[in-house]
Amino acid sequence: MNKLGRIACSAALLLSPYFAQATVLDFENLSPGEIENGYGGLAWDNWGLMPKSTCQYGYCNSVTSGGWSAYNFSGENATISSATTFDFYGVNLTAAFHDNLSVNVKGYQSGQLTHNQTVGVNTLDARWFDFDFIGIDTLVFSAFGSDVNNRDSARGSNFAIDDFSFRHSAASVPEPSSFLIMAAGMALLAGFRRQAGQH
Repeated sequence: MNKLGRIACSAALLLSPYFAQATVLDFENLSPGEIENGYGGLAWDNWGLMPKSTCQYGYCNSVTSGGWSAYNFSGENATISSATTFDFYGVNLTAAFHDNLSVNVKGYQSGQLTHNQTVGVNTLDARWFDFDFIGIDTLVFSAFGSDVNNRDSARGSNFAIDDFSFRHSAASVPEPSSFLIMAAGMALLAGFRRQAGQH
């Protein structure tokens, strides 16, 4: 590798901690029961864990990786929140008992509604949905309007999620100082000039 390449790699390594990749939560290695606050650095309210080994109905189709998915207790609203902002990219969704279930997801920032999207899910398979809610601190999931399956007519509006994809926002991650950015840029510029001078 030439000198310019070494300079570029050094600058990239120097700045790399500040450009985080998306995190995908698959709900593995958790204790059975309610999801504990702090999982993935988030707060979870009204979410339970569903094991594929003992699942029934649509829950069996909701596990897309590993052996667990998460579901909303009693078919009620379920919330995911954080003390700092995060970006919600997408998730696999499955209806537990009713086909043609509508799942509404709202994103809030400091109590203000900033994103709102409703998707349709069924019991037959898990479907991936892109949401791309940027800069939020709270997600609220709710379900409604299901077509009742005769076999499960008494069941509520339960749904399950797996492979929850998100990233803590850049504002929540310590940013490099202006000096650090400037120094990296100057190092690259100096490298280019030296390279050009050798030709």
